[in-house]
Amino acid sequence: MKKALAALMALLCMATLLSALCEEAVLPSSPSVTVLKNAPIYAAVTDKKENKKLTKDESAAITSIENGWVYVRNLGYVQMNQLSIVKPFKIYAARKTTMYKKASALSRKLVTLPKGALLKIGDIRGGYAYVCDQDRHRGYVSLQAISLKEPALPGTSSEGKSRISKLISTARGMLGTPYSRYDCSSFTAHCFRKIGISITSSARYQGYLSRYQRVNRISDLKRGDLVVFNTVPEDSDLSDHVGIYLGGGEFIHSSSVARKVIIRQLKTGYYNRTFSWGIRIVQ
Repeated sequence: MKKALAALMALLCMATLLSALCEEAVLPSSPSVTVLKNAPIYAAVTDKKENKKLTKDESAAITSIENGWVYVRNLGYVQMNQLSIVKPFKIYAARKTTMYKKASALSRKLVTLPKGALLKIGDIRGGYAYVCDQDRHRGYVSLQAISLKEPALPGTSSEGKSRISKLISTARGMLGTPYSRYDCSSFTAHCFRKIGISITSSARYQGYLSRYQRVNRISDLKRGDLVVFNTVPEDSDLSDHVGIYLGGGEFIHSSSVARKVIIRQLKTGYYNRTFSWGIRIVQ
């Protein structure tokens, strides 16, 4: 009876954990896991000789996730499907991958995630991780397709550079256009539409486009990136205003204060303080 009750409580705790997966929360700086069953640890992924074992219900901190294996701090490598998540933490899509409704590639496809997509992981089931993306889609991705470290992304292609030049030229050509004609998101949507990319004219929608790469630091922005700002700190929405990065620390946007399309500095001042992130729509 006690074992059945304990199992029921564990299921209820897991259900609560997963239902809250997409909610805003402070994520742990040192992700930790527990062991589902005695799990062998190896000095290297290719090593067939066991280093030692993790025992059932033992807790461990992890420092990397690669190709379905995790590195347990100071011990070695263990297969991820033998572990359980203690508390949701952030991971990345190590490559372009599919999110499924269930823990199976035969189930319904929910969304295609780009390489570098930021995710939050809440559970492990077989060869799959239960995750939430930045558009609050919840589903399963292969353990082979996730990483604790943000993956390096390729440089901009020659075709991409041409499209970015056209995007910037279009945006600069609209300097002085009245705000009454284009607000911030309709301005960016218009510019991207001119290079064949359709995005909805909504600052919130544009700021949470999870199918594109998110750029978290101003220093990592590239020309043509969509820049996102939290100009209304009273609410939980971090995407209240958008513009297009021009390079050299400047961006162009349709300003509700200036009542027209203008260029402003991003490295200092108000927009530096309210910067949320960038979105790399053109690769």
